[in-house]
Amino acid sequence: VTLSISADEAKKLAHRDRERLHSLKKLSLVLDLDHTLLHATGDPRAAKFLHNNGLCNEGDRKDIRTLLLDVTSSMVAPSRGGVIPRRAHQYTRHFIKIRPNLKTFFDQISELYEVQIYTAGTRDYAFKVSDLLSRYMVGAKDEEEMMSLRENIKCLENKLASMEKDHDKKENNPEEPHKNVEGNLSTEQKSTDNEENSNAPPRKRVKFSDECLSSKGDTLRMQLRGKREILMEAEKLEASARILRQQLFGSRIISRTDVGDLGRDVKDLKRAFPCGGVMSAVVDDREDVWANAKENISGRAGEPPLNLLLVKPYHCKSFTDAGYADVNNVSGSDLSRSDVSLPEEDEQLLWTADILTRLHKSYYAYHKMESTKSVPDILGEMRRNVLRDRPTNILLSGIVPIHGKMKGRPQVLRYAEELGAKVFTECKPEVTHLVCNREGTLKFNWAMKKPKCVVVRTAWLMKCLWSLKRISEDSFMFHVPENPTTESENTDASSDDDFEAELEKEMFG
Repeated sequence: VTLSISADEAKKLAHRDRERLHSLKKLSLVLDLDHTLLHATGDPRAAKFLHNNGLCNEGDRKDIRTLLLDVTSSMVAPSRGGVIPRRAHQYTRHFIKIRPNLKTFFDQISELYEVQIYTAGTRDYAFKVSDLLSRYMVGAKDEEEMMSLRENIKCLENKLASMEKDHDKKENNPEEPHKNVEGNLSTEQKSTDNEENSNAPPRKRVKFSDECLSSKGDTLRMQLRGKREILMEAEKLEASARILRQQLFGSRIISRTDVGDLGRDVKDLKRAFPCGGVMSAVVDDREDVWANAKENISGRAGEPPLNLLLVKPYHCKSFTDAGYADVNNVSGSDLSRSDVSLPEEDEQLLWTADILTRLHKSYYAYHKMESTKSVPDILGEMRRNVLRDRPTNILLSGIVPIHGKMKGRPQVLRYAEELGAKVFTECKPEVTHLVCNREGTLKFNWAMKKPKCVVVRTAWLMKCLWSLKRISEDSFMFHVPENPTTESENTDASSDDDFEAELEKEMFG
C-alpha cells in the first residue's frame, strides 16, 4: 500500500527525521540484498550439490545458509478458525551464500547508520533474509535446523513414552515376563505371511529382558537430555538473533510487495524518504534501477543519484559455475569480470564500511560547522578526490559501446569523470593512463610506446570506484607483448574512430 502525502507534510516529516538522526548522531543507510550482501538461489539442484560437496554438515560452511519461505497461504485453505493445519505447511527452500566480511561490515557501521532494506524481493523474503543474516552474525542455527532439532527431540520423546508405557503395562501384568517384539503387522499381513511361509521353519521370537529394556531406556534418556541441552543453547542464540535483527533493521523494509507499481526495475528514494534522502546513502550492485527513477534529487537525468555507492556484484562461484538460477533480479554489470587472472578474494564490504565511516565523519564535521552539505554532496566530493591528488588524464579504448542509444554518459566515462580524472578522446601528450580490456588497438600500441603512460585494465578504474580510494596500478597493468601483431589494429581502428566521435558527441553535445 502506497500512502500519498502533501509536499508540506513531507517536508515536516523529513525535518523531524533529520532532527531525530542528528540527536542519535547517525545517518540513514539503504541496503540492497541480492548480489550486494549475498547470493541466493532457489535451484533445487543446489541441495544435492551442497550435500555431495560436504557443505551441509554443521560447521563446514557457516556462510552457506538455508532459508524457508512459507507458501502455504496461497495453496492451502485455512480451517474454520482461520488456522492452517500444521502438517499442511509447505515451504520453498533457498540457499544463501553470505558475502565475506558481512559481520565486520555491520560491526563497523551499526552505530553510525540506521539501516533500511530495499529489495526487489517480496516482503516475506526480505524479512526472512534479515532474520537469516542476524542468525549468521550471532552463530545461531537456521530456521530449518531448529525445526529439525525440535522434530528429533519429539521423536525421542515419543519413543521413550512408548517404552515407558509398555514397561508400565508389563508391571501390571506379571504373567508376561518378557516383551515380544514382532513389529506392527496387521492380522491380515500375519495371515498372509503364514500362508506364504507354511513350509518354512518357524521364526524365532525376539524377546528383551527387563534389564535390556531398561538399558535402552537409559540410552534414549541420555540422547534426549543431550538434544534438549543443545536446543536450550540454540534457543538462546536464536533469541539473541531476534534482538540483533530488531536493532539492525527493525521494521525498516521496502520490498516489491510494498511498491508494486514501480516494478522490479525501478528503485526510488522518494518511496523511502519523501524529500529524497539528503541524509541517506544507498548501497547496491545495480545502478540502473536507481537511474530509472523519475525524480532523483541529485545526479544527471538518466543517471543514478549521487547517494548511490555502487558495489561489485557478488556471485558465489559454486552457484554460478553450476548454472543455478538466481533469486529475484539479475545482478548489476561488472566491467572487471574479463580480468580472470586477478584474485577472487572479495573485500567489497570492507571497502564499503570504510567509505561509510569516512562519510559519517565528514558529514558530522560539516554539521558541527553548521554547513548544509548533504550526503550526496559529500559523496560527490569523496569521489572527485580519488584521482585528483595527482594529474590523471585518461584515454579509453574499446570499452564503451558505440552503437545504440544510451541514457546519460557511458558508464566508464562517467566513472572516470566522477573520480576526478580528465577524459581525452584522442591520443595526446597529456595522457597519463590508457584504460582498456584488450591489446592491439591503435591506442593500445600508441600508449605502450609513450613514456610515463600507464596502460591498465578496466578493473583498476572499477576498484577505485568500489573503494573510493586511489589503487596502485601495478596489479592491473598490461605489459609489452613479446610478439605484437597488427591484425587487431586494423580490426579496431575504425571502432576507435567511431568511439571518439561518439564520445565527443556525448561530452560536448
